[in-house]
Amino acid sequence: MIIREFNIEDIVKDFDKFANGKKETLAMAASYACTSVVNEAKNKGSYTDRTSNLRSSIGFKVDIDGKEHKKEFDGKNSEGVEAGKQVARANIDNKGVSMIIVAGMNYAGDVEMRGKSVLNKFLDEKKIWKEIRELTS
Repeated sequence: MIIREFNIEDIVKDFDKFANGKKETLAMAASYACTSVVNEAKNKGSYTDRTSNLRSSIGFKVDIDGKEHKKEFDGKNSEGVEAGKQVARANIDNKGVSMIIVAGMNYAGDVEMRGKSVLNKFLDEKKIWKEIRELTS
C-alpha cells in the first residue's frame, strides 16, 4: 500500500485567514488537487497492470471533521476499488479538513521499490499546496 495523508489545517498555519474560515471551500480545493494527482497516477503509472487491481485501487478521500466530503475510487476492477476505499477509510484523520491519497493494493509499495511509478512520483506536495492556495484565494 501507498498512503499519503494530509491534515490541511495543520499545514496551513493561519487557516482562518487562508480559507476565510470556510472548511467547505478548503475541502473543495483539496478534492480538486487530489483528482489531479489521481488522474496523473492512473494515466502515467509506469507498470504493467495485468489485473487492473492496482490502478483501480488508486484514489482519494477528503473529510471535514470526520465526515466524508468527497471520495473518488473507480476503475475496471471492483477488488482494487474496494481495497483503495478500505485503506482510505482506515487511515484518514477524523479532525479538521483531511485528505488522503492511496494506492490501496498491498503490493503497491513493492512495485515502486522495483523502480516503477505507481503514486509517489505524482505526489508533489508543493504543487498540491500551491493548487489548494490558488483555489482558495
